[in-house]
Amino acid sequence: MCKTLKAQMEVDARVVDSLYFGSFTKASTICGEDNKNYYVYCPGPKAILKLMENEENYADLPQALLDEKLTGLNVSSLAE
Repeated sequence: MCKTLKAQMEVDARVVDSLYFGSFTKASTICGEDNKNYYVYCPGPKAILKLMENEENYADLPQALLDEKLTGLNVSSLAE
């Protein structure tokens, strides 16, 4: 699942909803700076992981970003 999430985040700088744990994206997708090479976690409404507020985690992502970049985890590729 981690490899699939990472691959989807790399394509077109997407925000990927894991369907179970919340959403993940690259920091450069949020701030627009290419030198930000870490991944960002946003828990979402039904996340089972706790959020620790810091630079790598956001309680909420901007709605405009979600409207443009949000995609769901491709579960069918995991089944294969």
